[in-house]
Amino acid sequence: MVSAVSAYKINNQGTITAESSGIEVYSEASVREGIVNSGTIHAVNAGIMVTSSSSVKGGITNGDGGTITGSDHYGIELITSKIEGGITNEGSINVKGTAISIESSTIDGG
Repeated sequence: MVSAVSAYKINNQGTITAESSGIEVYSEASVREGIVNSGTIHAVNAGIMVTSSSSVKGGITNGDGGTITGSDHYGIELITSKIEGGITNEGSINVKGTAISIESSTIDGG
């Protein structure tokens, strides 16, 4: 979870199991070199969530071999956020809700 700070890059190559979101960037936080999942994220709320005026440069990638499962809601969820570099899915998103949800957000590039 990244909140109101700046992170260089988020890269999951292992397994994340979470009661809420697997990877969450919120409260005006920023990630400068993107979010990459090439492992497994099993989360109840969202696999990857970017919200509350946060930004991700370098895009969001669920890479080859990357898996997002178990969510009751979303695989990747964006709410009032900005993504530079697009969203790429080369893996598997298997959730009960919506694979990719975008609400009041901006996506540049990709």
